[in-house]
Amino acid sequence: MGAVERRAKEPADRLLAMFDALEELFQEENFCGCPFIKATSEYPDLNDPIHQIALKHQRNVHTYVRGLAERAGAKDPDALAGQLCLLMRGAITTAQVTGQVDAAHQARTLGEMLLNDAIDGFIDSV
Repeated sequence: MGAVERRAKEPADRLLAMFDALEELFQEENFCGCPFIKATSEYPDLNDPIHQIALKHQRNVHTYVRGLAERAGAKDPDALAGQLCLLMRGAITTAQVTGQVDAAHQARTLGEMLLNDAIDGFIDSV
């Protein structure tokens, strides 16, 4: 969250800065994916304590993103947060599996479209 907050001050800008932070992460030499996503595949039982920790992390990210969406004036902050989190997880997995570091940029482009639809006047602020 700190990497996002250093990049932008306004909540809507922070929603896009999440993808910029991911892009930087993907370019790191030692990037090997998300340990929480990996944990859920290694411990697929939803009741496994390790799976539960990974799920808690996902929920914490969603809560953070939802808070930004709400402060940015999203019509449905929960839906927007779910969509943006899905994009982030997809970008992380794509970068991990394929080495495609521009996955975050592609996800950011889709995120802009979602924000434009979810926040009145967003396009005017970009």
